[in-house]
Amino acid sequence: MRPPSPHRRVLPMAFLLGPLGGCQSWQATEVYPGVLIAEQRPDAVRITLVDSSVVTFERPTIVADSIGGFTRTGNVRAAVEDVRTLEVRRASVPKSLAFIVFHAAAVVSFVAIIVWLQPHYRGL
Repeated sequence: MRPPSPHRRVLPMAFLLGPLGGCQSWQATEVYPGVLIAEQRPDAVRITLVDSSVVTFERPTIVADSIGGFTRTGNVRAAVEDVRTLEVRRASVPKSLAFIVFHAAAVVSFVAIIVWLQPHYRGL
């Protein structure tokens, strides 16, 4: 009997390990941007400015009265007083649980189909 090929183990492991990253969503916060960035050090923040434009900062920093960081267009700064809303990316428990349940059902379905397709399990 041959040992199982590594490919047979990779696909189920990908389905099982995929949810470990969890699902995240942007959640609004009422904390002053300078305090939030200094204390929590988030990887990214999304701000809505008073003119309704939305900017996502990677590795945000606070310098004097400005919030800055990297965006798709480069290094950008915005005045803290122009920030209408501040959002931080956080794990979403309901989305993560739904994702895990979906992946578990997909793995079980995949295994059931493989087992059903084997002739000796169907009595042939």
